[in-house]
Amino acid sequence: MKFTITLAALTVFVSSAAVAGPGTQQFGPFVLVTTDGGSCGNSWANDTFERRYTVVSNGGGNFTVREQDHGSFVTNAGQSPGACETAPHHGSFVGAGIAGNIEGSAVFTVNSATYNPDGCAANASVCSTRAGFVTAVFGPAAVGTITFTAFNFEYSSSDQSLAYHHWQDKSDQAVNDKFEGDIANQ
Repeated sequence: MKFTITLAALTVFVSSAAVAGPGTQQFGPFVLVTTDGGSCGNSWANDTFERRYTVVSNGGGNFTVREQDHGSFVTNAGQSPGACETAPHHGSFVGAGIAGNIEGSAVFTVNSATYNPDGCAANASVCSTRAGFVTAVFGPAAVGTITFTAFNFEYSSSDQSLAYHHWQDKSDQAVNDKFEGDIANQ
């Protein structure tokens, strides 16, 4: 997205990507509306959040991407997000219409000979998804080079009908899903 600001005879173009230091560039925010999967593979909520990316060039076509998400969710009736956890402190069912907040982050690397810092300018909505962002900025072949190093998504709700108010989907040391807690009525 580009903005034009006109001050008398001076015109300044501002891009949606901003430089944040040597070899670092920031992108976003991009709004994403999506369903959210639980530990059983079910769609337990609808999410709406803003996503931002920070790209750091490591040299040699290797980039570290830090993704930050901030937003909200509204539950669907059915299995709770933590229903299939093996650890204690989770429920099994969540009712429809329970609202809460999401805070999330992911860190991954991308290898690509292509880097287009204006890749999101033509169609910013494409960059709301991780694959869309990587395709727009690093090229379609780069999607297959994504390697996660960490992720952490936390969900919380103060809804008084809940028995469990906090669920976390984070990476373990092998960067696999590790679920803790739940958003559940029972």
